[in-house]
Amino acid sequence: MDGVRGLDVLIVVLWLAPAVVPLAVAWLALIVWFRLLDFGRMLRARGQERLGLYFDFVVVSFGVVGAFFLISWVDWALGGDEPLSYVLADLRLTTPIEFGLMIGLSALLLLTYFAVAVVSGWVSAFFREAESPYALALRPQTAVERFVWVTAMSPTAGFCEEVIFRGIALSVAFILGADVVIAVTLSSLLFALGHAVYGLTWTVGTMVLGVASAVAVLWSGSLWPAIIAHTLYDMTVYYVFETPMEPMPGDAVPEPARFLRFLRSLPPMR
Repeated sequence: MDGVRGLDVLIVVLWLAPAVVPLAVAWLALIVWFRLLDFGRMLRARGQERLGLYFDFVVVSFGVVGAFFLISWVDWALGGDEPLSYVLADLRLTTPIEFGLMIGLSALLLLTYFAVAVVSGWVSAFFREAESPYALALRPQTAVERFVWVTAMSPTAGFCEEVIFRGIALSVAFILGADVVIAVTLSSLLFALGHAVYGLTWTVGTMVLGVASAVAVLWSGSLWPAIIAHTLYDMTVYYVFETPMEPMPGDAVPEPARFLRFLRSLPPMR
């Protein structure tokens, strides 16, 4: 009788395992995510406000993208129809692309980024638009901040924002039945609104960049040219277009924009 009961328990455990394992992984990932945010709070508590902001940006960005991939994997592990490999292909992350085409298209997109930045600067100066507090808050000042900006912030923005706006957003728009024009417009509008804290001129410029990147992604069938161009632009933007600021006392960060203050009010970001 005891043997039968033990076998019954084993059968139940094996039956539940396909559901318990992915849910346990999801729960563990959530715990790790919150623990990582503690490091950003520690940096801010030690007066490294900008480094704390950078760290929070990296963790939140990869948290959003990682949550999408994790949800897709959990859904498949619990009996969903599409494995994660299909999801990656649908996002154009694993579709093949010729190396020469990838490099050439990345360079063309990078030049487009710079051209839009130049025109946006002219328009902003013409209308005497004040520099965004968010841009001031993000601008690296020290050697450590510049290193983190180039090695962590820029690759994070380049990869995660392209996955979100040119990958997930475009795919969702097509799934909902939108045609190419509407899908590109909506994803680019979301991309622009995500950068609205930089000011009206750059919001419009970001919309243009979103359209250019979406067209490149759809034409090439790959997300990587947009990721590469976006990353390289973010790595150089403050060095190419911005004049150095005088160091501020105590490494203070200018008052952040309203959206940043809203993020700080959320429990995970406190």
